[in-house]
Amino acid sequence: MITKNAFVNTVDIWASLYITKNIEFIVTLSNIQNTSLLNTKKKLESDLVQVQGEVDDAVQEARNAEEKAKKAITDVSLPYLCQMILNKCQELTFSFQTVNPFRLP
Repeated sequence: MITKNAFVNTVDIWASLYITKNIEFIVTLSNIQNTSLLNTKKKLESDLVQVQGEVDDAVQEARNAEEKAKKAITDVSLPYLCQMILNKCQELTFSFQTVNPFRLP
């Protein structure tokens, strides 16, 4: 027959084993989750670096396009303005010639 002390000792041993196995399972599960989270973090960091590079490229392209547009506007505007000034000068010259009372025949 099993004594009360032997029974209690057996229960204690089984309880300790059960708790130990549960703790080992929880630790293993935590390690798996931690590894998964670290891999996800690395992937997200890599994606972030790639997206940042794409944003930098897009910003540079926009700056280049803006500079080209400014140059095109200057290239188009300057001759146009010169032509307008020349036309005004010619108009004024014509006006002075027609209104000049001291004009010699």
